[in-house]
Amino acid sequence: MINSGELGRSPGEQKSPKEVRTLTRNIFLDYAAVANQTLHPMVEAGQGRSSLGSVPGRPDDEQLAVDAMGEYILANLIRDVHLPAFVFGEHSTHDYSDGNPQVAFTIDAFDNTSEYERGLDTPVYSVLGAYNPDGSPIGSVVVDIRGQKAYVSIRKENYITDLSSKAMHQTIETPKAITSVKDDRLTIATYLGSNEYNLKFFDNFRYLLEDMPRKGRIYGNGGSFIYAFLATGAVGAYVMFDEPNSEILPGLPIALAAGCVASSVNLVNGDAEEYKFDPEFITSPERYTNGKVDLFIAARTPELRDEIIGYYLKSKRD
Repeated sequence: MINSGELGRSPGEQKSPKEVRTLTRNIFLDYAAVANQTLHPMVEAGQGRSSLGSVPGRPDDEQLAVDAMGEYILANLIRDVHLPAFVFGEHSTHDYSDGNPQVAFTIDAFDNTSEYERGLDTPVYSVLGAYNPDGSPIGSVVVDIRGQKAYVSIRKENYITDLSSKAMHQTIETPKAITSVKDDRLTIATYLGSNEYNLKFFDNFRYLLEDMPRKGRIYGNGGSFIYAFLATGAVGAYVMFDEPNSEILPGLPIALAAGCVASSVNLVNGDAEEYKFDPEFITSPERYTNGKVDLFIAARTPELRDEIIGYYLKSKRD
């Protein structure tokens, strides 16, 4: 049962690194089970669509009542095991460590909120990631709320589990490498639901779209859940301008565990820099909540990423 009390501080005793990893991984699995149990019936009934206000730094997005549920679930799980943790949400941050966190959770409690609010049948997800204080990833879980399944990354092993039957997990095999935009198997994901994003994509990647083969695909949705599809190979690359940190970091560990690369790209010269969790987010959480990446690319291979950057630079020159 969810405790709807405040998400206040609940200090935990310092634990060994092994204890932290074990507790964190257990929280992934517990979160998937409780989030599915709580959110699936709400989504099936179309509940929780009332607005609680706009998202800080993202005036086009609103926080719905259903958004709040995931953070309450996570807060209770952290308190239950007295884990010294810091939680980064889309809308707020919470310290459960008395100022000395041993793990940082990143949560997108309800992804594809805008489509759900409008009554569209778009899949909706709840996504949770975790990082060590030095920025290295621990793992993540992407909960498919309608489909009642979870994509889980633990100990760099990725698998899918059926939450409706608690069936044994199915290992996600590493997909075949895609190194070129001209590969027939390529699907590029980018969020096309708002002119804030789609106009920049079309303006800067016209040449790329012209060179994609007929069997290539553009998947017009994105967000924190997309990293599960990078891990399975359903998506070959995710390309976004002005992508918020809060949309990247909850799901990123599952893609990294599958061998994907994640990069921030310099808009002037196209230089790619590895994107990762910045430990300074813990002392300056507003940089997480409000920060964005000018051009973000997550891709199956460095070769594919570099080719996509080349198309950006070609459009920029023209």
